[in-house]
Amino acid sequence: MNNNLPDDKTRPIPLVEEQIEAVYAEENGASAKSLPAVADAAVVQLRAEELVPVKEWVETGAVLIKKGVEAYPQTIPVEVLHEEVHVETVPANRVLAEGEVATPRQEGDVLIIPVVHEELVVVKRYVVREELRVTKVRVAGVQEVSGRVRRENVSLETTGNAKILADDNLPRA
Repeated sequence: MNNNLPDDKTRPIPLVEEQIEAVYAEENGASAKSLPAVADAAVVQLRAEELVPVKEWVETGAVLIKKGVEAYPQTIPVEVLHEEVHVETVPANRVLAEGEVATPRQEGDVLIIPVVHEELVVVKRYVVREELRVTKVRVAGVQEVSGRVRRENVSLETTGNAKILADDNLPRA
């Protein structure tokens, strides 16, 4: 390898003349063309090498990433809301009118649902079931009756000229 030629990791020093022109122009506000001419001066170029770091990506290893799913039990408190219903039974004992229908109704936050049942009503009343027709009929019949009976007897006696006009059935003495 030739040591006089710069390689790709070194670079040459810029020319001194160019540097002088740049410094003069900066200090005097003039351009490099208005520089005084140096006729007798000898210009010697000094060169040096400089290290320029160059970075390259080099694979030094690898990482293998595996993804998996793991299941495990977990318990967390969660606030939940629910509604509770308070049911109150209120006796009504109201007889519905003929043709009336008991429908649910809302009174504020309370829903009122009537509970209806059929009730057997027994009415006691007098009903003429039949009539008896009684007719009096006189019927003559013969019956033999026995028993002890008493009877009074009359006997007539006359004295003197008395005459009796009497029934022939009367006994005479």
